[in-house]
Amino acid sequence: MREADEPAANTSAACESALGGLYFSVRSSRSSARAKPTVRQDGCFQCKYGIVPFHSYGLAGDFHPGAVRHRECVFRDAREYGPLLPLQYDITRKIPRHRAQGQADILLQSAKYLFTFADIGYIMVKRKSDFAKKKKGDFSMHKRLLTVAAALAAASMLVIGCKKAETKVQPEEKPQASAIHIGVVTGTVSQSEDDLRGAEELIKRYGAVKDGGMIQHITYPDDFMSQQETTISQIVALADDPAMKAIVVNQAVPGTAEAFKRVKEKRADILCFAGEAHEDPLVIQASADLAVNADFISRGYTIIWAAKQMGAKTFVHISFPRHMSYESLGLRRQIMEEACKDLGLTFAFETAPDPTSDVGVAGAQQFILEKVPQWVQKYGKDTAFFCTNDAHTEPLLKQIAAYGGMFVEADLPSPLMGYPGAFGIDLSAEAGNFPAILKKVESTVVAKAGPGKFGTWAYSYGFTVTAGLGEYAKRVAEGTAAKGSMSDLYKALGEFTPGAKWNGGSYIDANTGVRAKNHTLVYMDTYIMGQGYLDTTGLTVPEKYYNIKFQK
Repeated sequence: MREADEPAANTSAACESALGGLYFSVRSSRSSARAKPTVRQDGCFQCKYGIVPFHSYGLAGDFHPGAVRHRECVFRDAREYGPLLPLQYDITRKIPRHRAQGQADILLQSAKYLFTFADIGYIMVKRKSDFAKKKKGDFSMHKRLLTVAAALAAASMLVIGCKKAETKVQPEEKPQASAIHIGVVTGTVSQSEDDLRGAEELIKRYGAVKDGGMIQHITYPDDFMSQQETTISQIVALADDPAMKAIVVNQAVPGTAEAFKRVKEKRADILCFAGEAHEDPLVIQASADLAVNADFISRGYTIIWAAKQMGAKTFVHISFPRHMSYESLGLRRQIMEEACKDLGLTFAFETAPDPTSDVGVAGAQQFILEKVPQWVQKYGKDTAFFCTNDAHTEPLLKQIAAYGGMFVEADLPSPLMGYPGAFGIDLSAEAGNFPAILKKVESTVVAKAGPGKFGTWAYSYGFTVTAGLGEYAKRVAEGTAAKGSMSDLYKALGEFTPGAKWNGGSYIDANTGVRAKNHTLVYMDTYIMGQGYLDTTGLTVPEKYYNIKFQK
């Protein structure tokens, strides 16, 4: 953003004078010390200009929680999150949440450029006491918008008016908007970074909807268990876009099945794809066109087999009650326990805090940091540790490297899952290049902890499922792939994992023996750092493990 030559106070005063103080309060980003707005316990948004009531839905994706919206106002820190365009409540009530920002871009396009030149860093759209009274003579919605644009133009002229030469700003010509939109819903960086990076890869390839591209990316709340209705509403809101052809949710946290059901009620034509479904198979199968999970049945056996190849004598499974209530995770635990008996390992279970509980991610990670040394002392260094939660992975890896033990692979394997943070690896130069990422991670891990102690998949499962399902959805929408074709699905996944071996099959209900037509289980070869691939995809899993029934 350009630095204005005049004092910041002039910009602020000019804007406030031009706007008349009726509905808007504008401040320069340099008028006082930077301070990030914070969310108060009562749900309001506290900024340096006061308190703004907080609407839990916020704006979708990149605008949450950096943007706050309720019926009368939008607040945004422009320096932190980019240019802000004011939205009156009359507009946002008539336009779906995920389209409101794009609509504002059209209505106030000129103002968008003026923000840059006037160096207006903070803008707050406030409701005054007389705003809701609708007095005779109040501006209409469009007149208000024109007045705002004109006022900002006046402020901008005051800032740059003393210049001898004036540079004309020519708005860039936007490319023709994509006729197909794909909604992609992921967790945040703190909960599931790889999933989110897969969405960024799709945006890199096909562009964001707000820029005329194909991908509309939003994130569900970190505390998704207590905010299921928020998650459901975010997903369903995507169906309000007439160009929306498919919605991909990865990970498909609780509430996704209900969201897909509501989407289908509104728009039966929209494809609904669930990546790594948390809900029971029969639940997600009832509303999703396709569900994809890491093969929790086969991996229940292959992970134990791999641990034995690494020299483990004990296998410690770390989780918590919520995860163990999921069939995909609970059944895998049962299979692991049975496989340990058959392969001669001792199975142990340890409980850790749920990061979505009151302790949060930080508290859950601190627990792991403190407990691993005790567990290593209890079970010995020839123990393979496994955890079901992404947030637990980094501290687990860090402490295993420090105190001893082994790690076959993560719940959702990736060379990015926990390794960079645990071993202090800078991968900025290798971003997006998974062969280079694996090479650097492997060399660092082997140098610090020795070979044969840590494993992963060569490519990120979370990244691949987000990007692969998005690619598959695009191809189906364009007519170049068939809905329900497993070969087309594997081709889409392979687009992001060149050279990797995949295996898997359809989910089979152990209670009925029925093979699901829309639920696929997949897995990749395990890669042991300092040793290479274990041929887990070529391993024959005994039939008995497919017949084990889930017991809550």
